[in-house]
Amino acid sequence: MKQPTFVEGVLVALIVAAGGTLLFNLAQLAYPIDAILRLLIPLLNLCYVIYLSTRCRARLGRTTAFAAWFLLSAAGLMLSLPLLALIALHAFFIWVVRSLYFHPGPFSAAVDLALTLCSLAASLWASLQSGNLFLSIWCFFLIQALFVLIPVEWPHKCPDRNTEEERFCQAYQTAQKAFAKLIAHM
Repeated sequence: MKQPTFVEGVLVALIVAAGGTLLFNLAQLAYPIDAILRLLIPLLNLCYVIYLSTRCRARLGRTTAFAAWFLLSAAGLMLSLPLLALIALHAFFIWVVRSLYFHPGPFSAAVDLALTLCSLAASLWASLQSGNLFLSIWCFFLIQALFVLIPVEWPHKCPDRNTEEERFCQAYQTAQKAFAKLIAHM
């Protein structure tokens, strides 16, 4: 599979924001706003998870990811979570999927979590400043597009002397390379 690019992420953000806004405006004619948003959030999440699953190299776990999305969405709707909690729950799910599919180590996943939190903050800020649904969705997914810039391997400096620490560092780097190869072949 082709790895996702930033430009591709920007286009996905534009399509999801335009599609979400269009669906919201059409449904607003017949349904209450709160009900529309409670259905729109999981739908946009599903669209993004489908995009991620088409771009990841891993073949295993896709069915599990979609089953988890279904359970998460159903639980979110049945529990009648507050809207912000529902948004945070689905953003967390995007982070989990990306961490499992695209990031080989915990440090990359932690950076991705920080990116997800920034996208939530930017989306909330855009919503509070403009009240525009398109801008809120656009800001969220635009910042999400930056996940492709998170390095797969982080530089790790080994000490120069031949000690147990150096041997540990070499073993650590070997394990990281083996894990990266394992993920690439999934």
